[in-house]
Amino acid sequence: MKTRFVVTLPPGAAGDAAGFARRAAAAGAELLELRGDLTPDLAPFESPLPLLLAPRGGDLSRVAARGAAWLDLEAGERGPPCPGARRLGSFHDRAACPDAGQLVEIGRSLLAEGASALKLAVTPPDSAALLELERAREPLMALAPTTLLAMGPLADWSRLHSPWSNPLTYAALEPGLESAAGQWTLAQHLALSGPQAPVATGLLGGPEFTARSLSPRIHGLLARRHGLRAAYLRFPSAQGARDLEALLALGLRGLSVTAPHKRAAAAAAATLSEAARAAGAVNTLLRAERREGPVWSGHQLDAEGLVRGYSDWRGAASLALLGSGGAAAAVLLAARELDWREATVYARSRAPAAELAQRFGVRARPLQELPAARAELLVSSLPVDLPAELFPQPAGPTPRALDLRYGPQTGFQALARARGFAVRDGLAMLVHQALAQFELFHGCRLDAEDLRAVEADLAAVLPERS
Repeated sequence: MKTRFVVTLPPGAAGDAAGFARRAAAAGAELLELRGDLTPDLAPFESPLPLLLAPRGGDLSRVAARGAAWLDLEAGERGPPCPGARRLGSFHDRAACPDAGQLVEIGRSLLAEGASALKLAVTPPDSAALLELERAREPLMALAPTTLLAMGPLADWSRLHSPWSNPLTYAALEPGLESAAGQWTLAQHLALSGPQAPVATGLLGGPEFTARSLSPRIHGLLARRHGLRAAYLRFPSAQGARDLEALLALGLRGLSVTAPHKRAAAAAAATLSEAARAAGAVNTLLRAERREGPVWSGHQLDAEGLVRGYSDWRGAASLALLGSGGAAAAVLLAARELDWREATVYARSRAPAAELAQRFGVRARPLQELPAARAELLVSSLPVDLPAELFPQPAGPTPRALDLRYGPQTGFQALARARGFAVRDGLAMLVHQALAQFELFHGCRLDAEDLRAVEADLAAVLPERS
């Protein structure tokens, strides 16, 4: 399908709409959308692009009187007289995503009102709803040309695929001129142009983790360095198992998996790497094609990130590990190669800690016992700071503390420094496991120059880290 790129006239350009239209045409836009709620009472102007008018409660009557290619109307909305315009029937749900059957019925009702093409924009609550949106595409396209769009935190999947699946693709002319939150620029879309949709990978995790992750930035930089048509998307998820099944059906090549879904990823994988099996948790999923259909293969690359990123911290007589989740399992896996000995797991939840300790042949203790410990190496895999009263005392000639979080200095790091620990954060683990994931997803080899490029890029955007 050949899409047509639509750019919206922003409020700040209303005074020189013709100039904006010329710039949009030169950049590759094919339609200029005029929205009455953004630029009401707009004066007529000469446009090199066909116009798509969306009144949305504003007054576009003076422009409409001169004619336009399309008039975009919601159900029951009355538009101004517009000679020669075709009607685009629109539906927006900014709170939810109707199921496929409901979307088809909505399309039928818009066509009954006189629409000759459809635009349905919905808000999927999870990745499974993205799959529902795709199920509606074929029956809707059988009725009329239909543009299906996702809004909200999961919109990037829809934006990525729009040029290959929708008759209309909405884009901003440049950053800062978006007509919808998170809208891609025209340049972003055109950079990925080609006969088929780009390779899609992404990050699945809790909304609070996916929102602040640097992984999309790292994978995007590496794709550009290696000239790949690939996109790495965020998939915030409250229900890991349900979303993993949907993302496999949608065609994702691979996924990074973060808290709290690493164990769900291990359960969803048809095969596990040796490291993933040993850890009992998965942070990377790779699509594998089988005769009976695609499956996920599970990998554990957090441990590899730790080994590569903290090789200068080899050797520790005593390891105190805080937490018992998937990241904690990766730490114990890496401990074998980094010669971190005498490991003890400290956690509030006794059962997961006991299971983890039994699997790796280490000790498990309640978190309340941590103040009595003396640790040469203290590693926190917790998502929150450790209360000061629970902090242990340093041991050995070179006591060290590692917080697997990264970014601004945390309370844990400040306390560790005050107690005499040398402190590092989890950025090195993130970077090295991301490089290993990129190699796995795209079948390429990265080198020291790639590492330096990623480190330089992150140093420019991260808050000061002490």
